[in-house]
Amino acid sequence: MKYEGFSAQGLKMMHDAIHAAIAMDAEAIKKGETPPCGTNTYPDWREHARGLEGAMRGKDVDFVPAFRE
Repeated sequence: MKYEGFSAQGLKMMHDAIHAAIAMDAEAIKKGETPPCGTNTYPDWREHARGLEGAMRGKDVDFVPAFRE
């Protein structure tokens, strides 16, 4: 995905959505349910987060990394 064309606010919103998906999956796992988003199953989530975070760094947007590598 080409992130350069997104505004800082747009990048932040997409990144926040990744955090929400991770939280939903964690909650489902705590309940013994299947994670609805698969953030730990599908590597595309990490790739998307890395792309967003790189673009956010380029625009000096503060963020908390979505995944711990």
